Amino acid sequence: MSQSTGTQVPQLSVIDSLNNAPISFFHLRAAFSAGMGFFTDAYDLFLIGSALVFIKPEWQLRDTRPQS
Repeated sequence: MSQSTGTQVPQLSVIDSLNNAPISFFHLRAAFSAGMGFFTDAYDLFLIGSALVFIKPEWQLRDTRPQS
């Protein structure tokens, strides 16, 4: 059995450590990278719809789904 000295040392959780950490260049770089990844993904989806209007007649694309 271990004996308690009566003093409690506060245990910091990982979330508390992250919340209390100062913002560094790494945090800014990570946020920028995540933001640019989201931007390029969304821009790609937007651009496909716009470019398809011009590509469809040039490549003679047509709907090949069976008519029901």
